[in-house]
Amino acid sequence: LMEELFDDMNTISGHINKIERIRRQLLDLKEIIKIKKDKKDIITAIDSIHQDFVIIESKMTQLMVTGTGQDNIRFPSMLLERIDYLASVVAVSDFPPTDEHLEVYKILKDRLVTYGAELDTLINGKFKDFMKILNEKNIGAIVVE
Repeated sequence: LMEELFDDMNTISGHINKIERIRRQLLDLKEIIKIKKDKKDIITAIDSIHQDFVIIESKMTQLMVTGTGQDNIRFPSMLLERIDYLASVVAVSDFPPTDEHLEVYKILKDRLVTYGAELDTLINGKFKDFMKILNEKNIGAIVVE
């Protein structure tokens, strides 16, 4: 179970890293495009697609963390934090994982699969269409991988 939990944490981290790379490029592109007045439609599209990535990322990890001592009280744990907690509980036991641990793991694994599918759908759907618009307007591309 520990190996599966670590693999899942790595998968989530990979998803989050991909989202963060795309979001940074979108924000940078928005700043560059702001200079041109005739590109308001692109700025609107950037804002929309950026928000879609934020929504998916916020399901995977808590984006409101400030680094202060009360973050755990103020903001709910999201998928990455929950898997990390489950791993820390399973790791300290001298006994095999309980049925409850396995049941919680199944729930979290299902969420991981769902969120990964949402990310793939966004990248291969709306984001791909957005990239075509950028190409048509000779604006350049956003690197996904």
